[in-house]
Amino acid sequence: MSNHDQKKQDTGKHGINPVTAAVTGAVVGAGMVAASVLAMNDQANRAQLKGAVSKVKSRAKDVLHDVKKQAQLKRGEIEKNITAGTKDAKKAADKANDSLHHEVKNAIRSVKTK
Repeated sequence: MSNHDQKKQDTGKHGINPVTAAVTGAVVGAGMVAASVLAMNDQANRAQLKGAVSKVKSRAKDVLHDVKKQAQLKRGEIEKNITAGTKDAKKAADKANDSLHHEVKNAIRSVKTK
């Protein structure tokens, strides 16, 4: 597509006018606020909302507690694995060092005997 075609496309009326979209959004938002205010004026609706919020908060606290507990368990497992891995690595390094030391001694002996 050439630049000339792009200019034609830009000048055409496609989509929604941004000003119209903004005004529509503001009207819808104002309507939602008005409906919320009317709903909150009713005592029963307020009580239901408070109950729902309380349940959500309680459930969120329970989930957070469970997640923390699982994280602590995983952390403990990881620390045990790291400790075991470190011990195994140290044993392997010590064994390799001993083997190398033994081979160096044997090499020195063989040089002296020749």
